[in-house]
Amino acid sequence: MGFLSKHYEKILLAVLLTVFIGLLAVQVLLWRQNEQIQVEKLKGFQDPPPNYQPVKFGDEKSPFLVLENLPKKPDFAKAQPRERNTSQMDSQILYTNLMVPYPMALCPYCNRVIPANAFPAGDGESKCPLEDCQKTLHAPFNVVSEKEQDSDGDGIPDKEEIRLGLNPKFAADASADADGDEYSNYEEYICKTDCNNAKSRPPYHEKMMIRPIRRRKLLFQVKRVSFGDKTKKETARIELSIEKPGALVRYQTAFVKLGDIFPKTATVTSSDAVRNIQKYKIVDVIPKFVKSGGSEINESEVVVQRVIRNTEKTDGVPIHAKIGREVFEPKIRADLILGSRAFEIYVGSKISHGTINTGTDRYTVGAIDEKKNTVTLKYTGDNPALIGKQFEIKQDSMLQTKIDAVKSANRPRRGRRRAASDNQK
Repeated sequence: MGFLSKHYEKILLAVLLTVFIGLLAVQVLLWRQNEQIQVEKLKGFQDPPPNYQPVKFGDEKSPFLVLENLPKKPDFAKAQPRERNTSQMDSQILYTNLMVPYPMALCPYCNRVIPANAFPAGDGESKCPLEDCQKTLHAPFNVVSEKEQDSDGDGIPDKEEIRLGLNPKFAADASADADGDEYSNYEEYICKTDCNNAKSRPPYHEKMMIRPIRRRKLLFQVKRVSFGDKTKKETARIELSIEKPGALVRYQTAFVKLGDIFPKTATVTSSDAVRNIQKYKIVDVIPKFVKSGGSEINESEVVVQRVIRNTEKTDGVPIHAKIGREVFEPKIRADLILGSRAFEIYVGSKISHGTINTGTDRYTVGAIDEKKNTVTLKYTGDNPALIGKQFEIKQDSMLQTKIDAVKSANRPRRGRRRAASDNQK
């Protein structure tokens, strides 16, 4: 008893430890037995026979396609349009049954459920079929047909992009030029030409536009004309004010006489570059004096002509410069823009643009209208369908006008707002 009373704690601990080890051993045995049990035997599954044929749920003869096969049975009528005449309206009503789902929508005015096909497609109009509503319905704002689906929003429908070999998920390919004819893929889609064939392109005049037409101001002005003998033009002494853009001294005074060439320097240095200065020659002086109020006013004119560069020969139309008046070149000039290229044109100028791959378009400038701000071009190229035809070029190109018209036609129309305003009237 003395041993038990002295070591009872140790004996109790040993007993508990033995019980714990026993329980652990039982758990291991149970786990090993469970591991040997097969799921197939528990459920009673058996291997399929050698001639087993798997069930094809999507097959036409499958007994699982109940809804799909019902219309084929003689006692089941397929849902289809039927005629119904009433005193309120004559229309085709699409009937259905409980086995076929039917698309429905909400009327934006009475907020009740109506057939989805009550809304028109495109820009048409229809009426709410509920007799106590009858408000005007327009196509929903976000209705886009499969034909017009444009996933990347580049203006070319997905079906067209796939046909043209473009990526309907990549918007940047619309602005690319696949065939190198200077028309983007989107521009060729608008013009209905082949963006993969350089010779199948719109004519270049469709992409041309002009800057505001103006007569170029010349960089000199006659300040004063004095004569040693009024009857002899050779005695005339002419004072000019010559402008030099970009130079340190912008205006320079020069004294010249009949037969002189001005300005003396052929170039002027600006902060950006060295610019060539057009030279002119005094070819005539016309003495003219007008009496007014007892005094005599000198209204003489100085006639100049352009000097051919690096020579003393003149060409072009004579330019009449009056005292104290700004001087403009006699011919009307226009700047014609085609992509990154600019043409300085006058009446009679000839324009040629294109390559061997794209073909060349040639034009002759027929007229320049300052008031309308237009240029008329006559086609003189190789396209027999265009030879001799005239085209009016404006500040907006023909191509841009086409693009704007397409965007305007394809712009979604907010039918609900418009319908609300119509019905309020």
